[in-house]
Amino acid sequence: MLKSKGISVNEKKIAAFIGEDGMLEKIQFEDETSVLREGGFIATEWIQADTFKSSLEYTLNEQGGIATDSLQRTKSEGVFACGDTRIAGPSQLIVAAGEGSMAAISVIAALTEEKFNQDKQHA
Repeated sequence: MLKSKGISVNEKKIAAFIGEDGMLEKIQFEDETSVLREGGFIATEWIQADTFKSSLEYTLNEQGGIATDSLQRTKSEGVFACGDTRIAGPSQLIVAAGEGSMAAISVIAALTEEKFNQDKQHA
């Protein structure tokens, strides 16, 4: 569709942006070719800073983060996730804080239920 409108798409890997004083002049590709440009658009791929490799069992969601339910619980009992661990991409502090609050509420509820069940068994 872009080509039909005279817009070219270059998917080569970029080696460097060349210019002065914050102004783009040229894009240098890994294959040593380059194009003169004064601007352009790029698409980034967001990935998690940590691969979450651990002995905990959890699944990843479609955003590349740890999958949780609405209470921030993972599929592993006692494991909760919130904020940037749930999404690979830009996150807002206020959203992460809200999710952290929800995770804290869920942890307290889980601990209360666990304690209640222990007390009930000993009664």
